[in-house]
Order: sequence, then C-alpha cells, then structure tokens
Amino acid sequence: MRTLFALVAFAAALPAADRITVLYDSHAAPGLASGWGYSALVEYRGRRILFDAGPTGPELVQNTKALGIDLGKLDAVVISHDDPDHYGGLDAVYAANPGVKIYVPDQEYGAFATSMLSRFLRVVQGSLPRQRLVDPPAAAQYVRVGSDREILPGVRLVQQSFGTRREQALVLAVDGGVAMLTGCAHPGIAKLVKSAGAHVVLLTGGFHLTESSVPEIKHAVNDLKSAGVGSVYPAHCTGTIATEQLRRAWGARFGMVAAGGTIPLGK
Repeated sequence: MRTLFALVAFAAALPAADRITVLYDSHAAPGLASGWGYSALVEYRGRRILFDAGPTGPELVQNTKALGIDLGKLDAVVISHDDPDHYGGLDAVYAANPGVKIYVPDQEYGAFATSMLSRFLRVVQGSLPRQRLVDPPAAAQYVRVGSDREILPGVRLVQQSFGTRREQALVLAVDGGVAMLTGCAHPGIAKLVKSAGAHVVLLTGGFHLTESSVPEIKHAVNDLKSAGVGSVYPAHCTGTIATEQLRRAWGARFGMVAAGGTIPLGK
C-alpha cells in the first residue's frame, strides 16, 4: 500500500492538465486491480478524458477510487474499439456520469452498432455455446465516429480499419508534435502512427504484438523508428518480446507504467 500511496502523491503533484494516468493494465501498484484490458485517464488543458474503460465496472471503480479519480467529472470518454476488455467498465462510467459523451468507432456490426440486423446477429452469437457477450449500457450518450475528427481543442481521433471493424487512437497536440494513445492497434501500430499526420513525440498503449513473430516484431519496431517516434511506453497487448525490442531500440526514451502510474505530457 505504501507504493500505491506514493504513486497517488506523485500524481497529485504533477500539473493536472499534462499527464496520462494508467487506470488498468496487466501490471498494477499494490491495492489496484489488474488483468487483461486497458484504461487510462488523460488530463489535458483542463479537460479529463477517459481512454478505454477496462474489462469490468467493479475493477474500474476500485482503481479510480484508490487513485482519487472521480468518474463523474469526465469531459469525454473514448473507446478505441469494441473488444470488451476495453469497454466492459462503461457501466460504471454511465452510473457515475450518464450525460458524458462516449466516442466509439462507427461500424455495421458489434457492441455499439445500432442496426436491427446487427442486434439480431449479436443475440444469435450470444446464444451459441461458450459465447459470453458484454453489452455496453444502452442509454449512454454515444457518438459514433466514422472518420478522423477533433473532439476537443487539441484532441483528435484517428481511425483505421481491420477486417470489418475499426479502431481509433487518441491524438493530443503537445510541444514538438503529438502524443498518441492506442488501445490495441489491431490495424498495425505503425499504420496508426502514420495516420496521426504529425511527429509522434510520445506513443503509449497496446501495440498488438503479443502473438507476432520475431521478424514481424522487428519490422514493426523498425517502422516506428523510421517514423521518428520520440518516446514509447508500451502496455497491454504489446507482449514481452516486443517490449524488450522496444526497450533496446529506444533506450532512455523507453518507459513502462503500471496501473496507478503516470506519464507526463510535454516538458
């Protein structure tokens, strides 16, 4: 618990508008829930943006309460894609803040799709053996995003497709370029970085390299180096082999932050 209190005290000492706090990941400070999933709070220019919501509401509530974070004071919520380990905690968000806008990728099928056909297919899928679908709160204020767009001053969403689905990353204007947060980077981490359209000085989140081969990982790392990414903070689905490759390639500009820790934005 001492470690957790130290992290909370450190977070409170940082400028409130210039940091990312990891709320959920596979590793966490003592006293915080951890597991497969991702969530982070972005405090930026006086705004508070929740990026992904982890796998369950109780775990998100446990961690935000321990870190002194009020889900009722969010200015926006961004869900990177419709895998439940990234949106499963939305029930807790909705309970605390029913009016907050939740930006989700617009696609024809999935947890956030609205067509009757999609709903019918989802019911059918949920009735199959060993299928457990997680439905987000139906009454929440969803904004379905079909292309890149600005959601707040200095805050953009960029999207890429993978198969029949879409994933969006959060892009923040910072000194020297942009900072980017990714949920899983299913479309390819280098592809998402390129879509930022600016120098990515900080990259964090899931890079989707857990199941990639060593040659695929090396290729992805080389692509990120060629793109000039400034610093990297891999998380979630990046994988141990890829994380080590990134550490070697970035050296002092590599970092890892468990749930409860923070990443400063800017200088």
